[in-house]
Amino acid sequence: MAKTKKTHPLVLSYLIPLSIFGFCSLTFSNLAHAEIGEFEPSASAFSLNNSDVSFALRSGKHEGDFKWSIGNDAAGPNVLSELTYDNLDITLQGIEIGFQPKNAFGKSSRWSGEVTILKGVINDGLAQDSDYDGDNKTGEFSRSISSIEDSDLNVNHFTIGWVARRSKNYEAKFIAGYGNLSQTLRKTDSIQVLSIDDRSPTEGPISGLDSLYETDWKGPSLGLSQSLIKNNHRFQLNVEIQSVTYEATADWNLRQDFAHPVSFTHDAEGVGTTLSFNYQWTFYQGWNFLAQLDKQKLRATNGLSTFYFADGTTGFSGFNEAELNTSGISLGVLKVF
Repeated sequence: MAKTKKTHPLVLSYLIPLSIFGFCSLTFSNLAHAEIGEFEPSASAFSLNNSDVSFALRSGKHEGDFKWSIGNDAAGPNVLSELTYDNLDITLQGIEIGFQPKNAFGKSSRWSGEVTILKGVINDGLAQDSDYDGDNKTGEFSRSISSIEDSDLNVNHFTIGWVARRSKNYEAKFIAGYGNLSQTLRKTDSIQVLSIDDRSPTEGPISGLDSLYETDWKGPSLGLSQSLIKNNHRFQLNVEIQSVTYEATADWNLRQDFAHPVSFTHDAEGVGTTLSFNYQWTFYQGWNFLAQLDKQKLRATNGLSTFYFADGTTGFSGFNEAELNTSGISLGVLKVF
């Protein structure tokens, strides 16, 4: 029997962090002497009246970890199998395109938008695959360690912003968007380090392993952004909360009892959070240096695992969770047109 999905308390997940950040925004705006009233473009180097479109190239290094697990609904351990991917070394590169509409008087409107497309390569990391006979990850009877080189991570994100407060040196806006993060995780060069019976390979190198696990995190997001502007320098802090749908497809190439290329799938719902700090310096006529720190967590729980067998039949079990954590720094150049 498949595990019944639980409704996630998304309302509280959104309101609590955003309320806290909104309070901080008001406090920060008072410190920055932000004024409510006329909505004029800033006279600084970052005046939105200077441009309608911006284009940025950036590249950075990130680290992270990822895990997923399934359980046995009928009569078995609550964690039947767990995969952990640790010490992920990720190189991310991509583009960001921003646009700022103007009103009928040629002044910057409250609305803005941004599109981000990032392509990443996972340079290094280790995957551990463990199976258990007892609840709470006890009675481990199988464990293997694998390389995950030649894996990747890609990000596509679109946001629309609405400025709630702006002065010469300060800006605060609400942001709403839609994001997608995908992973292709390849397990190779595997070694069986624990095997107590014939349910798993004998201990030693596993010949021919080339298994794939492909994930897709996607969903709408809400957030707040605030910027402090001083001469040619801009400091920006963003926080976003995302409602995510998690979908994954696996091809366990050495399992002859599974179908190929789709051996099993995972489906679940969850929440993601992203915190980023961005520094921007205008050094010459619309040319800007960028530096960004960011941290992201995505988690989906209480889902469904569907198995596809070689004889054409299917099976089901509970999907406990999937969780991805990443953090890193990126540098780049932005041109305002």
